[in-house]
Amino acid sequence: MRFMVNTIVDHIMAKVLEGSAVIRIVLPSYPPEVLYNVGCRVEELCHRSDKKIRFEYGIPNRLSKEWMSRDELARILSEKTRQRGWICEQDNLTRLRNLGKDEAHDCLLVLLAGYDHIEEQGSLRDFFHLDQQAIWDICLDKTFIEWVREAIKDYVNLDDAEGEIGAIADALKVLHENGLAHVLDVSRFLEMQDFSKADQGDEAYRVVMEGLPHFGLPPMPSLSRRHPSKRRFASYVGPAQEFFNYSMFIDASKRKKALETIRDFDKASDKEVPDAYILGDFASCDDPLRELTEELSKYIEERSQEAKVRLRTVDFVYLYENVLGYKPKNGNNGRKPGTRKLVGLPPEVFLRGLWITLGDFIKNRKTFLAADRVGKIKLESVEFRHDFEGDEAPVLFLRRALGGIDHFFQERLRFQGKQEDIEIEIESHLVPHEGCQIVCRRHSSAEPYLKFSVSISLRDHGDPFIREFIWALPQFHQTRLLLDLFTWASDGYKKGSDVLPVFVMPYLGEVAKARDEESVNRIIDAALSSEKQYIADLFKAEGLTNSDRAKLLEVSFSHQEFTKEVLEGGFFKALSTRCSQLTSAYEKACRMQIAQGDESLLAPLLLKAFMVVPVYTPKNPGWMWDAHLRGAMVTPLHPALLEMILHQSVYLCDSFCYYAMMGLQEVDGRTFTEGRWDRVVELATIHRPVFGTLKDGNLVLDTTAVGYGYFHLVGEFEQDRASISAKLLLQDELVEEEEDITSVELFRETQASVLIERALLDYRKLHPHADDGLTIGAYCSGDIQPLIAGIDAYLASSFKERAGRPYSLKLVILSDSRYDANLIRWVNAWKERWQDAEGRRQHYADCVISVSYSIIPAVKSLEHLKKAIEGSFFDILFFVNFIPSTANRFVELGHDYLEDYQKFPVLGKIACRQIGGGMDNRRQRVISNRRFKLGAAHAEIMARLTGLKSESHVIISTSDFQPWMDVIDQAHKQSGWVVCIDPSIDDQLVRRLDHNQIDRREIIGFGAGVGAHGENNYTISTEQFSIADVSRRIGKQLPGLFGSMEVGLAEKMAASLVDEASQMAGLSIVKATGPSQYVRDYVAYALVRRLLPRDEDAFCDELISLDAFWHWFDDADDKRRPDLLRIRAVVEDGYFRILAQVIECKLARHSEGYLETARQQLEQGLSQLVARFRPRKNLEPLGIDGSMLPDQRFWWMQLHRLIATRGAVRTVSDATTTLRALERLSDGLFDITWQGAAVAFWTDVETSGMESNPPWQFYLDGQTLDISVITAGRDFPRRVCLDGVKMDFFSESKLSYTSPRVSEKEQPREERVQEEPLSTPEPAEEAPKSRPDVPTITVSSPWPFQRILLGGGTSGGRQVFWEFGHPELPNRHMLIFGASGTGKTYTIQALLWELARTGQNSLIVDYTNGFSTNQLETQIVAHLQPRQHIIRSEPLPINPFRRQEDFIEGQSIREAPADVARRVSDLFANVYSIGEQQKATLYAVIRDGVKEQGDAFNLTALVERLQQMTTGGPAASWALSLLNKIQPFIDMEPFGKEDRESWERLFTDNESRCHIIQLTGFTKDSARLITEFALFDFYWFYRSIGSKDYPKVLVLDEIQDLDHRPDSPLAQLLTQGRKFGVSLVLATQTMSNFDKDKRDRLFQASHKLFFKPADSEVRSFAQILADATNQPQSEWVTRLSSLKRGECYSLGFSWNENTKRLEVGKSYRIRIASLEERV
Repeated sequence: MRFMVNTIVDHIMAKVLEGSAVIRIVLPSYPPEVLYNVGCRVEELCHRSDKKIRFEYGIPNRLSKEWMSRDELARILSEKTRQRGWICEQDNLTRLRNLGKDEAHDCLLVLLAGYDHIEEQGSLRDFFHLDQQAIWDICLDKTFIEWVREAIKDYVNLDDAEGEIGAIADALKVLHENGLAHVLDVSRFLEMQDFSKADQGDEAYRVVMEGLPHFGLPPMPSLSRRHPSKRRFASYVGPAQEFFNYSMFIDASKRKKALETIRDFDKASDKEVPDAYILGDFASCDDPLRELTEELSKYIEERSQEAKVRLRTVDFVYLYENVLGYKPKNGNNGRKPGTRKLVGLPPEVFLRGLWITLGDFIKNRKTFLAADRVGKIKLESVEFRHDFEGDEAPVLFLRRALGGIDHFFQERLRFQGKQEDIEIEIESHLVPHEGCQIVCRRHSSAEPYLKFSVSISLRDHGDPFIREFIWALPQFHQTRLLLDLFTWASDGYKKGSDVLPVFVMPYLGEVAKARDEESVNRIIDAALSSEKQYIADLFKAEGLTNSDRAKLLEVSFSHQEFTKEVLEGGFFKALSTRCSQLTSAYEKACRMQIAQGDESLLAPLLLKAFMVVPVYTPKNPGWMWDAHLRGAMVTPLHPALLEMILHQSVYLCDSFCYYAMMGLQEVDGRTFTEGRWDRVVELATIHRPVFGTLKDGNLVLDTTAVGYGYFHLVGEFEQDRASISAKLLLQDELVEEEEDITSVELFRETQASVLIERALLDYRKLHPHADDGLTIGAYCSGDIQPLIAGIDAYLASSFKERAGRPYSLKLVILSDSRYDANLIRWVNAWKERWQDAEGRRQHYADCVISVSYSIIPAVKSLEHLKKAIEGSFFDILFFVNFIPSTANRFVELGHDYLEDYQKFPVLGKIACRQIGGGMDNRRQRVISNRRFKLGAAHAEIMARLTGLKSESHVIISTSDFQPWMDVIDQAHKQSGWVVCIDPSIDDQLVRRLDHNQIDRREIIGFGAGVGAHGENNYTISTEQFSIADVSRRIGKQLPGLFGSMEVGLAEKMAASLVDEASQMAGLSIVKATGPSQYVRDYVAYALVRRLLPRDEDAFCDELISLDAFWHWFDDADDKRRPDLLRIRAVVEDGYFRILAQVIECKLARHSEGYLETARQQLEQGLSQLVARFRPRKNLEPLGIDGSMLPDQRFWWMQLHRLIATRGAVRTVSDATTTLRALERLSDGLFDITWQGAAVAFWTDVETSGMESNPPWQFYLDGQTLDISVITAGRDFPRRVCLDGVKMDFFSESKLSYTSPRVSEKEQPREERVQEEPLSTPEPAEEAPKSRPDVPTITVSSPWPFQRILLGGGTSGGRQVFWEFGHPELPNRHMLIFGASGTGKTYTIQALLWELARTGQNSLIVDYTNGFSTNQLETQIVAHLQPRQHIIRSEPLPINPFRRQEDFIEGQSIREAPADVARRVSDLFANVYSIGEQQKATLYAVIRDGVKEQGDAFNLTALVERLQQMTTGGPAASWALSLLNKIQPFIDMEPFGKEDRESWERLFTDNESRCHIIQLTGFTKDSARLITEFALFDFYWFYRSIGSKDYPKVLVLDEIQDLDHRPDSPLAQLLTQGRKFGVSLVLATQTMSNFDKDKRDRLFQASHKLFFKPADSEVRSFAQILADATNQPQSEWVTRLSSLKRGECYSLGFSWNENTKRLEVGKSYRIRIASLEERV
């Protein structure tokens, strides 16, 4: 009962430590072993406590007497209890009930037991009842997981069994919740189980499943994770009970069906006999399955009790699934998936089809890496259903819409691996042409579409894998409108060849009012069909001279050529062949006008050229020369948008290749999620092809812009006279053919929807009433989809815990439009889902939802919005994208921006906050994106028109929060929480101070950079709290954390903490009043902020809670990321220098487990953050080619936005300087250093200072970071709060990353690698010293074979061994994987130590300088006395040209000279990459030399023969070039006089147990060549004399650099070495340069150790382990990534002491035992 006892005792003592003066607890009539041991443990702990505790324990005499009537143990415990004075003789516990605390004690603890036997139970109302339900709810938190950990920790490594521990706990919880087991039963059960026969998590799970008869259930051991079934344990409890109580077969029809199924099972020829533990009593039968089915039939037909008893021993899962659930195989492999409908624009829509197909392909074929086997991917149009008239029209449409895309795909889709391009052929036949005709079918009423297929073919054989898709092309699709636009332009050019067009179109006012793309498309379609549209020619501007006209002719001509190519060759062909010419001409024209300064006359024309303008614009006389344009639409007719479309297409293709390459090298296809591709598409969205317009005669810059795919509106628009007809068009045509909104679109997860979901969940956690319902308000100036998706996710998450209780949700939408068809359409689509609460939306079944609209009139809208809020109360009120831009200006920044190949994504930038001068409530954004030349050139034209002289500006937009302050104030009065999501919002705007300058509004959360493009910030705030009350509540909890305090001390500390925490972004004082864990986090974070000194001179020095920046991390689980990030940024010489410090905090009772968790969180956090915020390495243009991640700009912008929101400036000059530095930061030009620290405040340790513990080493990018580990006791926080103690607790160690400076761009520096000495000089050899003996094993061992200790579990479990001497081991090879710095070399030395203990010598060939004496551990040097054979001074005594001798059937056969020549010339060629003619020359010289000189032929003779050849003859030039290559190697004289016995002497040396062939001083190529020759000689020597009974251990590190061909010496040693006694210990960092055959040879090693791999290798290593263990690759990725230095997974043969068998396929997470432990 130890689990039950420990839990009760822990709870009681936790109450004592909380600081309560009086504690009264009553226990039920638990068994005597529980109550006696609880009393003993509590009494002991009270005596040991530093507090003065009076402990009184009482048990009724009636209960004691009852014990005396039970078994012997109960009688003994009854007597012991009485001896301790705990029995109340008269059953009268009045004295204990009425006890009060005296002054001599700090605490009175009264514990009564035996509640069921106590008279006058009503008098115990003030006692806390710690019954089984309370233990389950409070102590165990409704999970047995801690009990399970405790039960198996001595046998199983807990770090490696999280999944199984959770599965066992879940199973026990199911038993408890189904009434099959009380908490006491579970405690008893766990104590009864024999977990000693389990050394892995799945075996412990099997022990539990075999023990189910304890609860009246049959065993179910096959539910082990190694044998996954269709369902989980909970699914079998009910059927098992129904089976054995016979209710499953009461119905005659069910009996009949079951018996028919059993007969089908009997007839099946393909059934396999399962393992004995599955069959129970039937395992020993001659025909177990026949006897099983006979007994099963007898039970079903006759209800035989004898059969029932035998069936109870059978694994019920097998019985239920395999026998009673048997289904004959019918050969059907499943239906072909239906044709998937896709929407969008090319090329994205076709790339999505490719993406989906690749994902399906890999998921269907998990047996190989697709990258190795895929030969061809083919895109092909199949059918075009259209609505055109005539036979040629549909083909012409496809050629124009898609012309050039086939060539574009074949050029851009390249799958590049780590070493070389993977040969996957891409075929694209989307455009109809001769030999590739498409079926065209006309349908006048159905929606048009293009059906296309994607097929994937393997290189070797088999039918292609095919998926089909339809690309929807409705009447108003933008591709159709695109062609209409260019047809319109072409018609205009035909009327006059020299035209500089402005396109005049009606209905643009209605386009500007539309809220969704479909409405925009419909209106534009109507406008293009209108008679009011026409083309105005700017060349006809009055007064335009011929010379000025000539300056713009090139632009006109280029645009005409582009338009012509679209209609003749296709849009994508025009993009590929004509876009560059057009963009160059447009930029040239703009730059020419900019350069002319005040003399420029053509700027007004370039402002308008290629724009689509409203019909009223040309009505103003002289409009062409106006320097302003109130509003216009940018379409693909404009060169600026064409530039973006081209780069968007390239970005999509390059990103596709980058991520597809990742996915093709996986087996599970986890990369190929649609969410991943959606993210790419989001980042490829086009924004602002031009940055704004000058809207009136005052030349006011207007940056108002909205985009819908190919159409982008800038500026303002008047109401068209034709607007009524346009509105009727919308109302009439929107209803019948409107496409339904799919569930995927409606509930698509975005960062905004996740933010909304998290806010709702947090509110519910802290407000109990929200568990029954919520009232939500929303003011959304734009897309409502994230709100719907967020609420849906919130409801789905909440209803997992509600067990069918009803829930009320009221949503009030505050809308600024009387007619918003799009909003209503989305809400109606949502309503359809919640009214049909089936399938995946079952969380709506018990949910009552109401949606209402509050319309805000356009006139005085903010005043009306405030009044609308006044009349309601909301739990949470959301404001989304609500602060408009109010002013815009140009700022000159200079030319130092970079022109990269990769120009996407287009991301929103903000300027830093300014203080004073009326700017406190205003925020600024950078509108410009200067990477796009034409948008930037258009902006410079506008700047010139406003009179600015310089040539490089950015546009700054200002948003004013001031008009919104009253609305937000009112929102806080009427709402529990207010959530603001907007690009301009920050916590400083929302924060409000009272008249005493104290916060009256709490910032619950703040984060920057959320949204698809990182464009938004968010705040969560409230006024529904009292700061004084909160401070008091925290003060009351401090004594429970840090022990009893003097009067007033806790309040002072709380005030100090609240004051400090109020300045931390993302840290909530409101949450600190919630559950205890929030309090602990809050106090710990505030202590760290108070402890760290601030840099007042920095631009920003902020400590932020990373909870608010969850979107930075791959894993949404907050337990897997660090707590805090300190960002300190300064501007130096125009660049940001950033110090980033990652911190993990713990405030708890002392536990090494907390520190271990902290280390994992820090390492995972650093791994992700450092990679994402790494600056650029050089100034070369970046593309997605390994030099830049597809989303790299997104992460630079995240850092940009965080720093910009946290810092502030006061002067205009400082603002400009900072703006320039921020612009550079957004281009990756900044310096950043990283540090890390774990800070633990132990609440049960009595110290008043901080202690620095040994740091943790973290390795990344070839750098080492010492993570500081700081601990403090319970008294230290008082000093921090009240004495103002400051401490910078980080070590000096840093990870540093520096970007180049733009000034270096003109003269890039040649990159140089500093050369270091290859080795330090070896000391002169001294006389041999006496050394400590290296003992051999002489003591008796329980095993009759040698075992090499590897280490123990990282968190409990057994020791793990390399079963080196077991006779059944297939070979003695050890293969060690892992990145640099993970512990491979140390492990090798530990193995050498253990081998030496058994009397086994080892040989290392060191060609990496990793085993020089100063690199070896001191224990190895002292005890093994390793001997360094330095080949520079002691040439290797082998002859590489020796004719090796083999024995076949006892007959000696020597190598032929030709064989010697072939292998030696192959080695030279492989190392030095010599050409074929040179290789042939070398071959001939060696062959002739060996033939003539025999074993006397050597390197000197080789040189002499080559020199002779250089004097003349046809091979003279080849001989000379060959000599030049190999002469440096030969001059090093690596080989000496041959000594055939030298190898054996190394292994029989009793003085030195380790010999090292040291190749220090040789170049890498030379060292590799010597190693290959040495291995060859070693192989042949032991091939002739070796024996498997006398092992020879050979160690090779970094084997990826060696020759792995089938006939190489290493390959021969791997495959044949066992016969000759060779044991290889091999280590490598990478597997990426090994093909399948090489990997297969390496994996023949019987034992493998997997240390933490490099990020680029983790999936490859994970797949190896997944194949070996039958566990998912994704799990292994997580496990390998979490390994620390010195930790690894051991995979190999292991001796099972219980079964006395050598087992294979088991993996163990271990920590390599240190040499200190071994010594």
